[in-house]
Amino acid sequence: MNKNKTRSLKIAKELKKNIANIILLKIKDPRLEKIIILSDIIMSNDLKYANIFIMFIKNENLNKKNILNILNKASGYIRILLKKKMYIKNIPILNFLYDYSLDNGIKIFKLIKKLKKTNK
Repeated sequence: MNKNKTRSLKIAKELKKNIANIILLKIKDPRLEKIIILSDIIMSNDLKYANIFIMFIKNENLNKKNILNILNKASGYIRILLKKKMYIKNIPILNFLYDYSLDNGIKIFKLIKKLKKTNK
């Protein structure tokens, strides 16, 4: 693994831990309480941008776009708090995205289950 990739992975791991703590402890929005999982962080090659993929623990009656909007609007504040916690020169610009992998996995599971029933 090359040096830049290793550094990128270390920064992403540290970002994930710190962003999770900030969302849990510093962002005082009841819509975000106990519903978010940070599933992955992908850094750009130059480490200036970070895509943060999130999933929800409770999926009922949640407006994904609304919650992503809240997080993306708070990204500037989150970056300020990250600057105080992390010892890197530049904190990346944060972009929160929904991680559809769990939803897709559930759909595939249901399709396989349905296919097995029709083949019996």
